[in-house]
Amino acid sequence: MRRLQVIKLFQVLVGYMQYGRNRHAQDGLLHENRLAAKKHATLELHAAEAIQMSYMHVLQYSHI
Repeated sequence: MRRLQVIKLFQVLVGYMQYGRNRHAQDGLLHENRLAAKKHATLELHAAEAIQMSYMHVLQYSHI
């Protein structure tokens, strides 16, 4: 009986460790995805600003 309890406890601990490791991996992926999305949004913003600046430049000098 005692041996069965020890085995059960060990299984619970291993399961908990695996859950923690998987959870940590998921959190890492979420963090990477958030960083990638933020970087992508920043690049899009810079591209939009560059297009706007070049358009304003064209408008400014097209009247000459």
